[in-house]
Amino acid sequence: MRVLSISIALSILACVSNSRDTESAHTLPRFEDFQVPQTSVPPAPKLDTAHNPDAKMFRTVLQSALQSGPNFAGHYTIATWGCGTQCVSYAVIDAVTGRLSADSVLDFSCHVVDFRKTSSLVIERPMKESGAPCGDTSTKAFTWNGTGFQPIK
Repeated sequence: MRVLSISIALSILACVSNSRDTESAHTLPRFEDFQVPQTSVPPAPKLDTAHNPDAKMFRTVLQSALQSGPNFAGHYTIATWGCGTQCVSYAVIDAVTGRLSADSVLDFSCHVVDFRKTSSLVIERPMKESGAPCGDTSTKAFTWNGTGFQPIK
């Protein structure tokens, strides 16, 4: 009888959890609504760090990401690297010019950040088991405007 009670309780929890996931999926923007033109460009031969002197410390990881090609918003590359225990930094690189944008809006340390090459939308979902001292555990959406991320309300 106890096994049956536990099984029923778990089934109820699964239904509640699934309904929340479905509910939040309807309120979030869709990647398809923020499509960008697709271009086939060879990566810039050199990373442009002139506008961001701090980037020189991470030149190797940034240059490698640039050479891997665009992975975001048509011709941009989001590069990430570790910056300590449970810390992840990032930069956005224009694959055409090699210019680096050190926008600091996204939180890769406490969130799963979802993005597409075909869209300017980024969705940031809290990590369930981060262990990091994460204050904000809400799901957020941003769009890239070519120079930085803008929150979508």
